[in-house]
Amino acid sequence: DITDYIPHHPGGEIVKFCAGRDGTDLMESYHPTVGQMKALVTLRKYYIGELKDAPEEPDNSFFLAVRERCDARLQEIGWGRHFFEFISVTEVFATIALYLYGSFAVAYQGSYFWALMVGILTARLGFFMHMGNHRAMSSNKYINVVIEKVMDLIGGSSKIWTHEHAVAHHLTPNQLWTDNDCSIAYPWLRFHPGLPWKWYHPIQAPFTVLAMTVGTAKWYISDIVDHLKGHVGSQSFFVTSYDWTILLGFKALYFLLHIYLPAVNHGWQFALTAACIVFAVSSHYLENVFIVNHIQDNLVPEDSLHWAEKQVIGSADWSVGSHFWNWWSGGLNHQIVHHLFPSVSHWCYPILAPIV
Repeated sequence: DITDYIPHHPGGEIVKFCAGRDGTDLMESYHPTVGQMKALVTLRKYYIGELKDAPEEPDNSFFLAVRERCDARLQEIGWGRHFFEFISVTEVFATIALYLYGSFAVAYQGSYFWALMVGILTARLGFFMHMGNHRAMSSNKYINVVIEKVMDLIGGSSKIWTHEHAVAHHLTPNQLWTDNDCSIAYPWLRFHPGLPWKWYHPIQAPFTVLAMTVGTAKWYISDIVDHLKGHVGSQSFFVTSYDWTILLGFKALYFLLHIYLPAVNHGWQFALTAACIVFAVSSHYLENVFIVNHIQDNLVPEDSLHWAEKQVIGSADWSVGSHFWNWWSGGLNHQIVHHLFPSVSHWCYPILAPIV
């Protein structure tokens, strides 16, 4: 029972992801080798008993070896897990400032150029939010939480994202009906080999491109629906009045910035056109980066494997070792390293990828 420990956890409330389930994968992936030893000592104080008929743990020798070697490499070159913290955090807040400036430039100057730029900046903030969600942007838990909330600023919901991504996706990558990404837009689109075929799926490619164009626009509506239902895909959650305040407050702010103010100043035709540019550019930037990382025919792991082996088998890399593409994709081109060590700064990924 870790209830009393949560406020004192160095990583913040991310430890609640373990609630009600086997937390081995989170314990191992979020802590370095030495850190896990310290964490296990701490957790002994909260021991309340053994699970009846608990399954035997799979062989974890691969993960222990790769983590030890990666930790040793970072120590050898003098890097920590958040070595580029100042650069990362500075880039985040500079991008937020530019995003807000661009949004007002669209609203008051009627600039299509800035609508294009806001689309790019939205995607960049999406990548930063992703790493904040994994506590990888900073060693300070409060800074990570603030960066995680950027998801709300750009039209989404950090609460929904946490359950869909950090829980459903990271714990069971590319496993149908538990990883929500596998069944996105089904039955209209078929992205996973385990899904049944429909007669129109062989011609879905051009429609996929069109569907991707409205990806960030979908957040705006689906987040509210998911809060009303209390679950998203395979994940259920409890919704508080604070959650509703955050959700509706940021949705109202987004509508004000991107729809209402442009419409008041330049008419509804301009407002809706500019909003569509923002949606299309941000959606294609984000989705063309990450959609290839998991949804492929040969990336379906077996249930019996250790969680770390599932991450390797269920993920795909591209442009490995490239510092430019690592920056441009927010580290998502090094997807396997990210799934093994989600709390490590993405700046470290090109260094760790050859070891993995």
